Amino acid sequence: MSGEPKTDAASLPANEQAPIRYAGFWMRVAANLLDAIFVAAASVIISLLIEFLLVSFGIVTIDSETGLFLRALFYPVALIGLGLMVAKYGGSPGKLALELRIVRYGGQQRIPFGKALLRQFLLSITFCGDSLTRVDEIAPKMSATNASLMEAAVGLICLGLIVSMIAAISSVSSDYEHRGWHDRLVGSAVVYKS
Repeated sequence: MSGEPKTDAASLPANEQAPIRYAGFWMRVAANLLDAIFVAAASVIISLLIEFLLVSFGIVTIDSETGLFLRALFYPVALIGLGLMVAKYGGSPGKLALELRIVRYGGQQRIPFGKALLRQFLLSITFCGDSLTRVDEIAPKMSATNASLMEAAVGLICLGLIVSMIAAISSVSSDYEHRGWHDRLVGSAVVYKS
């Protein structure tokens, strides 16, 4: 205890700040896996709770259409929640658990909510294909023509998701900053906590 006040990297002059350490590809993969587990667990718990309340109060009976609607409703809620976490705490649950932070590119400041929400939306476009491929739950209730059109649309969306995923993986793994296309579009970077 020398009596000198503690300073963090953000309060130091630019020429005295510690260099930015960008999170590597595999750390980001691990953080995204933790996020997927967190979101899936939260989705199941919240969906079951809502279904229980709706059925208990006799508001609705749960069939495959209602269950699909509840799942679809969860995605915007999850996006907003993750966007708020990134803006307020500097990361998603997986990134915070691995001591990573999502910051403005070239600095250590958190990104604002609007950019955090856009970043999460762009990231979800890449990794939300599973929910779009559940045509088998809806198609039996549709006419043959509508079911065929829906299957074709889902096929095109899945192709777009595959291309998007390849672009995201190649951009994160190919440069030394490991910034994905979603990071580049909003001006963010994933760094180790300093």
